[in-house]
Amino acid sequence: MQDMIRTAEIACPSLVEMSGNPASVRDGLRRAMGQTPLAGLSQDDRSTAEIVLAEVLNNIAEHAYSDGEGPIRLWLGWAAGRLVCRIEDEGSPMPGGAP
Repeated sequence: MQDMIRTAEIACPSLVEMSGNPASVRDGLRRAMGQTPLAGLSQDDRSTAEIVLAEVLNNIAEHAYSDGEGPIRLWLGWAAGRLVCRIEDEGSPMPGGAP
């Protein structure tokens, strides 16, 4: 796995916060797509980013918060010339602690 990038290393990070429920995730994804850097991507790259983020965020809502809901934090920015998306939640861990 590549080196983990800390939130402090992301240039001009944008933070989108939402709750781990389907309606909040849809709204959070909509807001994220309108923020820098996602808003500045090509249409193809925006579509890809939207699909990937929707899958990750919906998985958090469905699995990590299966017994309720809690916070999800999404940081977007640039680091080392790459788009960086960091997502944090406080839900249940992945089984076995590995993706």
